[in-house]
Amino acid sequence: FIELFSALVVQLLRHESLEVFSRALFNCTLLFTHCRAHLKMQLEVFLCALEDILSSDVKLSCKELVLECLIQMFQVPHLLAELYVNFDCQLFSGNLLEDLVKCLSKNVFSEAPSIPHLSLQALLTCMRQIEGGCGHAQATPPVHCLSSAGEKEEEEQERLLPWTGPENESISVLRQTKKTVRAATELFNKHPSKCVGLLQERGLLSSPLEPLQVASWLHANPALSKAALGEYIGSAKNHQILLEYVRKFHLSGTDLVTALRLFLEAFRLPGESPIISRILETFSQHWLECNRDGLGKAFANMDAVFVLCYSIIMLNVDLHSSRVKKSMTMEEYVYNQRKTNNDQDFPASLLMDIYNCIKREEIIMPDEHAGIVRENYVWKMLIRRSKSPGN
Repeated sequence: FIELFSALVVQLLRHESLEVFSRALFNCTLLFTHCRAHLKMQLEVFLCALEDILSSDVKLSCKELVLECLIQMFQVPHLLAELYVNFDCQLFSGNLLEDLVKCLSKNVFSEAPSIPHLSLQALLTCMRQIEGGCGHAQATPPVHCLSSAGEKEEEEQERLLPWTGPENESISVLRQTKKTVRAATELFNKHPSKCVGLLQERGLLSSPLEPLQVASWLHANPALSKAALGEYIGSAKNHQILLEYVRKFHLSGTDLVTALRLFLEAFRLPGESPIISRILETFSQHWLECNRDGLGKAFANMDAVFVLCYSIIMLNVDLHSSRVKKSMTMEEYVYNQRKTNNDQDFPASLLMDIYNCIKREEIIMPDEHAGIVRENYVWKMLIRRSKSPGN
């Protein structure tokens, strides 16, 4: 309930009515002040939304409300330290506190009335809280490094760790590791093959290379280029990494269309047919292994899953591409799948459900969209991650 409520309230921040915006802001402030330990991912989205408002051309009254909200939140004991430890010092999170401070610093020089004063007041509040937190008892937090286990690090990233006063040496290690990861990410987006070598040089990946380590890094890093990721895991020489990457998706009890949608949202599928086949074959095998005693009973073997996956992708293009003048009907789709289940027919109800599902909602690459499509995707991913084991 809290997750859905926080999603709804944050989306209301986009509302044009000043009264609705003000009430949404108040509810968000109240929610994240008292329940932030359970809403780490939502808190990040909320504060990023406030930063976007301060950086965009919106009503002056909206910016004033946002600054007053930040002043109030900055007064919460240890909140700033928690933001720094949980976001600025996390490998795959943004530098939330640093970016907020930079945004406020820019607004100090705004020509709009009242904005410089409120921005400066927010910065001073921030400085007072930091100064007041100096001298606390110190304890070392866990350093989030890449490991072959992978799962523990991903789980800890979704929880808001309480402020325990980490040592300066530990903070320096965390920040330096994050800088390395960011540099490696930028390199991966330009030259994927060179990125692994950099991570090995800095001691974040083992040598010789363990495919599970690389797969964990690829799966956990949201800043990677979707196109570069698709090309990398689709390469024949990276087949073992592809196997481990696919296994990072928990697909037990997930129908084929939903599983394929989740999988294809993570990266851009390359255009070459051999690469598409290699990726889909690996996915099909994994899905069938996860659902062999349940949903997978309708499939004779892995080849049947692969053929149906390919047909779903083609159906998605046929129903939603502007280049297709006459889309396939349900009867035509069902007819085209005859004898593809190891020389047997798939249940007609299964094919009809697939057709209706794809017709109702296109499989898209949300990162390449904006507006409501992008926002709905962000929240869907947050809720999905929060329900994963350990979160």
